[in-house]
Amino acid sequence: MIQNFIKIAVRNFFKNKIYSFINISGLALGLASFVLIMTYIYYEKSYDKFHDAYERIYRPVEIQVQPGIATQHVAVTMGPLAEAMKNDFAGIEESCRIAPGGNMYLSYKDNNFYERNSAFADPTFLKMFKLNFLKGNPDKALEAPNSIILSESLANKYFGDEDPIGKTISAEHRFGEDDMVVTAVIEDYPANSHISFDLLGNIDLMIANISWAKNWNSNFLATYVKLGENVKQEEIEAGLHEFLLKYREDVADGNLKLYLQPLADIHLYSGGILYQTYNNNEGSISVVIVLGIVGIFVLILACINFMNLSTARSVSRAREVGIRKVLGSGRGALVWQFLSEALLMAFVSLFLGLLILEIIFPLVKPVIGEGIELNYYSNPLLLAVIFGATLIAGLLSGSYPAVFLSSWQPVKTLKGRFSANSSGLFIRKGLVIFQFFIAVVLISLTLIVYQQMDYIRSKDLGFNKEQVIYVPARNAFEREKLRLIGDQLRNSSNILSVSATSGLTGAAGTQSTMSEAGTDEENKVMMRFSFVDFDYINTMKMEIVKGRDFSREISSDSVSGIIINEAAVKAFGWSDPIGRRIVGDPYYEVIGVVKDFHFFSMHVEIQPLMMVIGPERFRYLVAKTAPGVIPEAIEDVNEAWGEFLGDRPCDYSFLDQYFEQMYEGEENLGSLFNLFTGLAIFIATLGLLGLSAFTAEQRTKEIGIRKTLGASTGGILYLLSSAFLRWVVIASVLAVPVSWYLAGLWLSDYVYSIDISPVIFFIAAFFALFIAQATVGYQAFKASRLNPSDTLRYE
Repeated sequence: MIQNFIKIAVRNFFKNKIYSFINISGLALGLASFVLIMTYIYYEKSYDKFHDAYERIYRPVEIQVQPGIATQHVAVTMGPLAEAMKNDFAGIEESCRIAPGGNMYLSYKDNNFYERNSAFADPTFLKMFKLNFLKGNPDKALEAPNSIILSESLANKYFGDEDPIGKTISAEHRFGEDDMVVTAVIEDYPANSHISFDLLGNIDLMIANISWAKNWNSNFLATYVKLGENVKQEEIEAGLHEFLLKYREDVADGNLKLYLQPLADIHLYSGGILYQTYNNNEGSISVVIVLGIVGIFVLILACINFMNLSTARSVSRAREVGIRKVLGSGRGALVWQFLSEALLMAFVSLFLGLLILEIIFPLVKPVIGEGIELNYYSNPLLLAVIFGATLIAGLLSGSYPAVFLSSWQPVKTLKGRFSANSSGLFIRKGLVIFQFFIAVVLISLTLIVYQQMDYIRSKDLGFNKEQVIYVPARNAFEREKLRLIGDQLRNSSNILSVSATSGLTGAAGTQSTMSEAGTDEENKVMMRFSFVDFDYINTMKMEIVKGRDFSREISSDSVSGIIINEAAVKAFGWSDPIGRRIVGDPYYEVIGVVKDFHFFSMHVEIQPLMMVIGPERFRYLVAKTAPGVIPEAIEDVNEAWGEFLGDRPCDYSFLDQYFEQMYEGEENLGSLFNLFTGLAIFIATLGLLGLSAFTAEQRTKEIGIRKTLGASTGGILYLLSSAFLRWVVIASVLAVPVSWYLAGLWLSDYVYSIDISPVIFFIAAFFALFIAQATVGYQAFKASRLNPSDTLRYE
């Protein structure tokens, strides 16, 4: 019997090629989109879950209550915290610290390269976190201060086929120069981790070179703790206040608190944490939620197409049902016949959808993430979801015609006394409304994402990032040469201005609470520092709104003069900031106020900032090029660098590219929305094309009679398209609140964002109406142009 069902299903498939193609291709695209999004979501949720006992590892996060910037969450902690927590809490099994090492210049024989992705950690890091060792002893790999662990890629880069274990590699880092001994080689660290490094050294080497490393008031690294097997997070957190009271005086005032963040939550749930030592490729749970809804929407859209066309075509098979019943077919057999046909088409669609996905995945991989692999076939949970969705789609699309047609009486169907049931029309109407509801939601979200990204790209940052070359100085030796390189570049006709700074976007990694002089520390504000030279504000085209810029002619500017931003003026509550003094060594005096500028992303509010002349803290050389001479300017930069630093690589880049990389995730999200919205519109159009063609076919005789009685082409067009357009209007109205909510959920990640305009929803609705009118109008126009003499012979 099953073989017979399949045989009839295949016959019907080839008998109705157009409708079969629309059904299968629409569902295939929907399933391919759904699998792609689910793969992305699974990957995002997999971060840091490859570690053994990851559910027992936590990151301590500080809650700082600071004057001028209210409350901030900070995942950068003090040096002594890890050891103190391990000693003071019986429930903590292990603890460790890890800190970025910055750029390191490594040399081995003729291989000399700068490595950006370095880190220093405690030996206990190797016990808490999973590293796949290829060579070396994990228990002793970080025993000595000058030990170094290399990734497989880095080991091959420097040593090739040579065994690296025990070899000495020279390293210049921000603390000085050392000969490092390779003690182990590990597999390249997985991309789905919030921590990232290619080489790992012993943190004792770093601590030995930092005078304030053991200070409870200085934050500079990440701390992790591993709880005992039966210890709950709440038990440790309950004792953190008393714990901090032992080491920090300000805890009693409520200025500092600690809580534990689960390791598996760091990647997606750190949007409210202002500073983090590590969060490689940080994600957002709101993006995951929105994309998950989009994936479900696209699949539902495809299923609706499948169901709608199946129910619409079911009436044409009424006589077939009558004949089967006369020949002895029971209702159960008819139900299984329709269900088997629907299931066959659904699983053919799944096969085609997965084939499409395999073909297009290399093209979309750069957008969704290079670390993501299409491994649904090895993921039982994802496979279950995929097959479950396909099964449900097949059963739902086949259930209505199966139940509805199998209930008809043979005597009526064979005499032709049947018509499309009103309940069937109601179902199709509801499905079309829901279909375009989804389409309008996706169009609205795409427009909002585009507007936000356009807002970010065009917003005044407070400085000019165009045509600015920057070159990082990665160690003390290079920093010593920055002034000489800058002096040479100032003589170039291709360079308009040259400067140096501690932070690429105008702010350093340093912040501290600063008090107004003469107020007994009552008026104090947490300030972000920016160490610059005399030409920085001019080079970056920042605006001085009060006072003046730094001047080489005024000797006190390099000692005590500072320029603050508008946010600092507001935080201190000053009406006239010029001449105000801030407690320092012995004090700083405000000589100017710079217009607020964005030194962090649009996700973060502009904070109080003070600019100080500080050559010893410079990390970047920045050069503003003349228009139209960028290649010549790059040549000048390379030449100046080579003159003073020899063969060391000049790792120059452009500031506008840096900002593009900052928002790369958002740009990729916009590309994903464009892709899935385009697919949704295509799928909806396919369904409407099939449904309108079927409607025109069903009303062929009516159209002939109307034309015979004088109906115009326009009248026929209105007759066939008006109902569909009414459904699209209803769908558009229902889509507005859902679109508004989802857009607000995504935009909540930004401090600076667009205001959602109702115009967006009108544009989305108009676009959906245009698509619907074009699709239905095409079929209606074809029907209206038929010769009445032909249409009246239709039956």
